[in-house]
Amino acid sequence: MAKSNSKSRKDSKGRVLHKGECERKKYNDYVYQYYDMNHQRRSLYASDLIQLRKKEALVQVDIFDGVDTFSVKSMEFNDAFDRYIELQKPYLNIDTYNTYCVRYDLYVRNGFGTRKIGSIKNSDVKSFYNSLITGKGLKVSTVNNVNTLIHPVFAMLVQDQLIRTNPSDGVMKKIRTAFNESPVRKCALGLEQQRDFIRYVEMNPRWKEWIPLIIVLLGTGCRIGEALALRWVDIDMQNHHVHIRHAVKYRKNPKTGHCEMHISEPKTENGVRNIPMIEDVYKAFELQKQYQKRYENVVEIDGYTGFIFTNKGKRIYLPTSVYRTINDISKEYNQQEEREALQEGRTPNLLPNLGCHSMRHTFCTRFCENESNLKVVQEIMGHSNIATTMNIYAEVMEEKKREAMDNFEKSMKIM
Repeated sequence: MAKSNSKSRKDSKGRVLHKGECERKKYNDYVYQYYDMNHQRRSLYASDLIQLRKKEALVQVDIFDGVDTFSVKSMEFNDAFDRYIELQKPYLNIDTYNTYCVRYDLYVRNGFGTRKIGSIKNSDVKSFYNSLITGKGLKVSTVNNVNTLIHPVFAMLVQDQLIRTNPSDGVMKKIRTAFNESPVRKCALGLEQQRDFIRYVEMNPRWKEWIPLIIVLLGTGCRIGEALALRWVDIDMQNHHVHIRHAVKYRKNPKTGHCEMHISEPKTENGVRNIPMIEDVYKAFELQKQYQKRYENVVEIDGYTGFIFTNKGKRIYLPTSVYRTINDISKEYNQQEEREALQEGRTPNLLPNLGCHSMRHTFCTRFCENESNLKVVQEIMGHSNIATTMNIYAEVMEEKKREAMDNFEKSMKIM
């Protein structure tokens, strides 16, 4: 039998070195050289042979699965986000696109955004989110908005086979648990709660002048930006129709750094619509006309004039101001209700945490309770996707089933 002339290469400890492995005695380490999936020569380094081979195994699995992890090792997260947001631009409303960019620049770009993608782990994302809450004082809901920018970027990298897993998976769930917060659920007022809420606003001198806007929100289902953009030319008092044609956006001017009001198209293509006016909404517009006679309506935004919901400061209301007002009213109502319930020895009938969207969600709930044609509901609400309408309708029907069974139980005793 012929003897082989080839000799196995060994390290200083007598261990056989595999193809591509080399001991560097000068540097007291080991190196493994290989060709990646793009046929580029790469090198791995480790202080001992065992650690090197663990790295080799991971690389070989990546090559076999077609995952190009090397390409992102030196790439900043900012680079990935910029690519992601440009790919999304054709599908986003310009205001939404600008909001995403401003939010990212404010919270991510100069910090987490400079991290190398190849080094980011799940714990790094969690640490970053924690720092936004404990260091910058952000609310969990605001951090969730940041997560909606970060998570899909990592998802894109996974789909492009540049990383194996998404390091932001499950982080927000852990954050909510740590800070004892649940995902915010859109709350609709029950019919009695709705009436109590309106009655409280009407009877309170501090809030009374907000009644027209609140009733319009409750009686049309408009988004707050759509309601604030309404002008008197959009209201057909004779035929009882509200024409939704525009929305206001409060956004930062990149040149001045100041936030300004602008007029834009509604959020979706379906946002342009006509809403039949119920009697309470008709009366709300008549009342707002009376309020507006007390001061000169000289508001002009992007060449548009004749806005309906202007204040004494000769400006239209800011969306954030409306949100804070509705929220303050609900909190004040609950405080009074708790005091009265304690005095009367009964359980208080408290309102949920309210905001502008609560008014829209309440309208949609009332409408779904009385209208089974989902296409009609979708058109009135301006939903771009029928699935959104179906989800709300399903919620309403679940409540109605429970109510029906409760009523049935009272009259049907099996035992």
